[in-house]
This record gives sequence, C-alpha cells and structure tokens, in this order.
Amino acid sequence: MKPSDRIRALEIAITQLGGEVVDPWPYAAKMAASPAAAMDDFLKASGVEHFSGSEVLTPSSQGVAVATSLGWEQGQMWPPVWAFQAAACLCLIAELVRRRASSPVSCRNWFRSWPTNSRVSSSGPASDHPHACAVDLDIIGGDDVKARDEMRSMYRSPLGAALSMSLGFYPASPQTIHVGIMSPLGQRTWGGV
Repeated sequence: MKPSDRIRALEIAITQLGGEVVDPWPYAAKMAASPAAAMDDFLKASGVEHFSGSEVLTPSSQGVAVATSLGWEQGQMWPPVWAFQAAACLCLIAELVRRRASSPVSCRNWFRSWPTNSRVSSSGPASDHPHACAVDLDIIGGDDVKARDEMRSMYRSPLGAALSMSLGFYPASPQTIHVGIMSPLGQRTWGGV
C-alpha cells in the first residue's frame, strides 16, 4: 500500500469513528519544543477525549528504561509525522474499548524505535510498534470480557478489514489488548482471539 493510500484509509476511519481529520504538520512542528504537549493538542483536535500525548508517546516501563538508555528523553519516542493519523485512529478505537469496558483504559507502546523494540519485544520484525501502527490497551478494573468482545466485533467489521486490523490478547495478562491497524503483516489475530 502506498503511504498516501494508507493515510487516506486512516482519515476515512477517523471520520467513521467520530473523530476529526486534522493536518498533523502544525503539531509535528511543535514536537521539538514539547513532544507530549504537541501530541496532546493533536489528539484533542482529532476528537480524542481520554488519552494524553504523554501516555501515547510513552512505552511500557521496560520500554522507557531501554528508550532512555538509547537517548530518548524520558523514554518518549517521537514518531514520524506520517504516523500521526494512526495515533488518532488508534486512540479513537481505544475510546470505544473504554466505553465498552466501563472503566479507565491506559494506552501505551504506540511507537517504539527498532532498537528499542528489539530489546523489549519477543515479536522481532513482526512487531507493529516500530511502524507506529499499534497500541497496547490496559483495562483498569473494568470488564475485560466486554472490551475483548468490542474488539472482536470491530475486527470482523468492514472497518476492521479496511484498517487491516491486528488483534492480540496476552494470555498472561488478560487485562491487556494489542490493537494494530494498517500493519505491514496484514489483518491477523493471535493469543486466543
């Protein structure tokens, strides 16, 4: 898929998910001054209500330690501007999961550099995270069964197919859901979906 086709598909999905398509360039220009604030402003303009720029840019605790050791300030990794629309789309999907689970949801691991990913992920080159096309959602005290059902339903929908959605559950951590979109590996599931 050409990058322009990918961005157009994400823009359509953002609209279908109730968000607003916004130009990412003005926000990308502010990343050097304050990456978390710039991403926060972009997400809010896109219609994301419950997820912050800091949350989206920060990996898991293990990822923060590795990213910091590689020179990323506070472990926060800045994605390329072409990936901003994917962040908006993933956070809008996370908003649906949050509503379905009737509880807070944290959103992490959106983008990991290849060197960081190689040190924290067992998936290696098959990982969606270095492509900035996935997040891990942690259901905090809510109904993870309903959240998983919401994601299964979306995966099977025309939107899930159009987004080439990947969906994974972690057997050791039932409160965590991996959601990927526009994955280079295509639409797929794993972990007992």
